[in-house]
Amino acid sequence: MSRPRFFSSLALILLLPSFTIAQQARDNSTLTPEALQQQVEKLVGLLDREESALKESQQQIEQLRKQVIELRANIADSQSGSPEASAQEETQESVSSLAAQVSGLREQQELHQSEIATHEQTKVESASRFPVKITGLVLMNAFVNSSRVDVIQSPTVAETGPGTAGFSLEQSVLGLDARGPHVFGARSAADVRVDFFGNPGQGGYASGGGTVRFRTAHAELAWEAARAFAELDRPILNPNAPASLTAIAEPALAWSGNLWNWTSQAGAEYTFVPTSSSRILVQGALADVSDPPSFRIGVTTPTSASLAEQSRRPGGEARLGFGHGDKTTGLQVGMGGYFSPHRQEGDFSFNAWAATIDYRVPVSKYFELSGSAYRGSALGGARWRSFQGLCTATHRRQLPRAR
Repeated sequence: MSRPRFFSSLALILLLPSFTIAQQARDNSTLTPEALQQQVEKLVGLLDREESALKESQQQIEQLRKQVIELRANIADSQSGSPEASAQEETQESVSSLAAQVSGLREQQELHQSEIATHEQTKVESASRFPVKITGLVLMNAFVNSSRVDVIQSPTVAETGPGTAGFSLEQSVLGLDARGPHVFGARSAADVRVDFFGNPGQGGYASGGGTVRFRTAHAELAWEAARAFAELDRPILNPNAPASLTAIAEPALAWSGNLWNWTSQAGAEYTFVPTSSSRILVQGALADVSDPPSFRIGVTTPTSASLAEQSRRPGGEARLGFGHGDKTTGLQVGMGGYFSPHRQEGDFSFNAWAATIDYRVPVSKYFELSGSAYRGSALGGARWRSFQGLCTATHRRQLPRAR
């Protein structure tokens, strides 16, 4: 119902009582009671219809009010964020996302180009397709000897006679490092090192130095706390061997107590970790011990079979160590034992043995105190009696190595 109709109906309702009263006042004398009753009923019906119409009008007004409120809310929303603005915002977001994707693609392209350029370079490739790395050290040593020595580039024995001076690159080292597949849940790795000290000082004009010599080799399977290995290296009893650039061909203090002998070994180790900063290391290995060289000064003569090999029993070694802090620089203490039977042709045989203690104590960030002590017998691989027998057979002087 429109507003004019509403107000006209309201005016009619207000005027009807006065009109009927006036009419009744004029017609009271002439109307009968039945006629008056009919008029009253007509007026009541008319009032009922107008009341229902008024209620409908009120409902419509409420609906219109709600629509107006909704319309105002829509207008406010459209003013704050119109569809065009929303479309612009979505467009800007899409542009930003595309720009980020393009930037990421450019970075990936540059990375791929660098990797392709790296792979295009000439590299060492193994037959098994596992990575192999070449490593090495080119080392020049200058020397001055005041008297005659066994090997002028790296002397260990001094003799009477004229001195020497010069320099050489024969202590340079060449190596290969390789990583293999995972075997039984362990990482596999291997390495080998050679130098050019196989025949020091004996090269002619064409050779320009010594021949290639096999130094060390390692092959291992490494788990989280355990390791199985086969290697040619110093004994596990000697973890603190000194190192020097002037003594690469033969380690420093080789004839003054350093148990450095590069020995073929096969063994295993396990690390217990009682706390986060401490560890206990248990090591054991079998060793194929070689004899000391039979030599005149400057000349080496290998033997066909060592005295340990002639005994047909491998040597054994074991070590128990405790460490605290960093593995390479922290506190470390260990003790170990070594035993190896030896046999010479005939009935002569003897046993080589040793009991060892080693330690490493960090003093400061840049200094540490390390060393080892041991007591044993025939650690050079032969006794004087066996030396005498070899000297008789070869007519050469042979000296035991001091340990």
